Amino acid sequence: KSDVLNDYEVCRYMQLENGLHADVYALEIIIPVAFRVNTYNTHLFRTWLVGKALSQEKRQTYVMFIQNGKAGYC
Repeated sequence: KSDVLNDYEVCRYMQLENGLHADVYALEIIIPVAFRVNTYNTHLFRTWLVGKALSQEKRQTYVMFIQNGKAGYC
């Protein structure tokens, strides 16, 4: 369904500690997109996400995708 999420709710332009800026997206948009796009990186993310959802272990985890400037991600 379109227009369910607003741009200002799912994306934020932030300054990083090193002075550079980055667009940061909320999980509310990352997760559905990861299940619609079929790439190696989205496959890895989906596998990680399902593993975390089914895991009994409860701890805080952070995921960060950084574009390296050549249309690739780290």
